[in-house]
Amino acid sequence: MDAAYNTTDIAISTSSLPTVDQSFDAALADLRHHDFELMHHYFTAAYLTMGLQDELRIVWKNAIPQQGYDHPFVMHGIMAISALHKAYLLYDKADTYLTLSAYHYTRGQAEFRRNLLAVTEGNCKPVFCFSLILIVYMCAAPVTRSPRHIIEDPIQTTLELFLVCRGLRAVTEPYYDRALKSDLYPLVRTSWLTGDDDPLKIPSVFLSIPMYV
Repeated sequence: MDAAYNTTDIAISTSSLPTVDQSFDAALADLRHHDFELMHHYFTAAYLTMGLQDELRIVWKNAIPQQGYDHPFVMHGIMAISALHKAYLLYDKADTYLTLSAYHYTRGQAEFRRNLLAVTEGNCKPVFCFSLILIVYMCAAPVTRSPRHIIEDPIQTTLELFLVCRGLRAVTEPYYDRALKSDLYPLVRTSWLTGDDDPLKIPSVFLSIPMYV
């Protein structure tokens, strides 16, 4: 039988706990509320914009979030692009969602950088997932932040994107075959539009970058 608890000891131990600032508690509750909102938006709307084909959208809806369950930096990336999408749609609330997007992107990128320094068989899939998220973020953020959604310096923005893609490719290339054999296959294959027999084949971004940079 369990030993009886001393209620006096419990009272003493709980009274010695540090108090939590109510403003901090309210801010945390507000952040959690927005997290639920962003996840709902991602699974009902944002993922639909991530590809022209249903099989691509399924990867963004299922495979990438699954990596986020075990790797929080991927989940932060998902919420970052979800917030960007809401900022684009809701102009009057754009500042709020841009702030949320920047917060989640910063949190995710910090852990992503640590993983990027030591890519292994164990973390290559989440690294590849965040690499894709990073490319989407770099494409969407300048448009969403700019007045009237017009990028001021599109050439410079594109060059920066190419340089990032080139760096990511150098790191993830050793695990490219592994990605092709995983549930991420539709995103990394060389044909994007209607299949391998389509005459208008668009090569993978990762395979194309060395040709132009």
